[in-house]
Amino acid sequence: MLIKTENSKAIMDFLKEDLLINLNTIGIIENMPEAEIYVDDVENPKGVYVSKGYFCYIYSKEDSFINEVMDTFLRDGFYGFAGIDASIAEKIKKRYEVTWENPCALYYLPKENLDLSLIKNPVQSLEVKDAEFVDKFYEFRGSHSLEAIRKDIELRPSSAVFVDGEPVCWVLVHDDNSMGIMYTREEYRRKGYAVEVTIDLAAKIYERGNIPYLQIIDRNNMSPGLAKKCNFVNCGYVNWFGVITGVPKDFTDMNRESKKQFLESISGIESYIPCLTSSNYDEMYLGLDKIEENNEVVEGFNLQQVENEEMMNSWCEVICKGYEVSEEHREHVKKQFSPLYNNSNYRLYIGYVNGAAVSSSVLHKVHKEVDGLYLITTVPGCRNKHIGASTVIETLKSAKKNKEELIVIQAPKEQNGLFKKLGFVTTFDKEI
Repeated sequence: MLIKTENSKAIMDFLKEDLLINLNTIGIIENMPEAEIYVDDVENPKGVYVSKGYFCYIYSKEDSFINEVMDTFLRDGFYGFAGIDASIAEKIKKRYEVTWENPCALYYLPKENLDLSLIKNPVQSLEVKDAEFVDKFYEFRGSHSLEAIRKDIELRPSSAVFVDGEPVCWVLVHDDNSMGIMYTREEYRRKGYAVEVTIDLAAKIYERGNIPYLQIIDRNNMSPGLAKKCNFVNCGYVNWFGVITGVPKDFTDMNRESKKQFLESISGIESYIPCLTSSNYDEMYLGLDKIEENNEVVEGFNLQQVENEEMMNSWCEVICKGYEVSEEHREHVKKQFSPLYNNSNYRLYIGYVNGAAVSSSVLHKVHKEVDGLYLITTVPGCRNKHIGASTVIETLKSAKKNKEELIVIQAPKEQNGLFKKLGFVTTFDKEI
């Protein structure tokens, strides 16, 4: 049985047995007193599990401990794992549906490798007032990033080069004590500033009694070179990822709420497109980490987001043709769809083949990082040519580029096969 406990010497001694891989867990325990800590044995732990909101941290060499954590804590819901050992990550990922994933290389700077002579320009700390400026350039900018950056600057060391009173290159320390949010403004690159702020911050971290370390996402091709210039050493691999366990109530609620909001936004359309309110559907979802860039798409096909009135008219024409709306009702239907174009929670798309508009789709923002997918149709004459699948694939890729993590859909049962082929998972087969 796992025991909820407080930070202790026994826990720290256990984690420090594999110190480098556990630097982030140690940082969370030290910096986040609200984090919940669980062990198998308070005096002699063989595993540690830490939960902080959505994110989880786990370390053990015992499969029995890892399995007990999954059986005990990972009930129906959404869970993120933050920088955990790659081998442990694989064990967890095999058991659940993965919604997103960022594998990382782990680097640290041995104290004897710290070379302050690499700093040639003045480097100083950021101030809280700089947080908005830093957030503006942050790759993972979101609804909560500004507050997190403010806390990073206020509670932990930072380093930056300033020009004319503005930061032009900077690096911070996250709440897990990792170095991150590194950025150099375009016009100030290739001047050595990134090396200087990195070395300066590493020195500050050592002054606090900690070890400077980085988690570099695999797709980041520049940072490994910077790490080597600063004498960091690769010491392993970790993974950040999210999973869905069971059938989360939040998931089904979001799916149905999205459909409700969608129908309310186009109230009256169902009289002309009755299939929109069909009771014969499957509730499905897809984690966008499963969308690959090499998915098959029709030659000559491209998807574009509706950005002006002319494109909106073309989109409406595709909808009317695809759903076989009679000529006499088409103008009315177009007017009914106008709320979608003017609603920031919707993104409308047109599929083109060799310049001709042939398909449509809509993404509806239902929750942060979750979209509902609607109005997938193809004009007569272009069906059964993989255009519908291409439209879905490219729409999903667009959602992924927009940093969405999950797509929900209530798919007509006759289209179930298409969505399953693309990786969608059915939660409930529902007829109401």
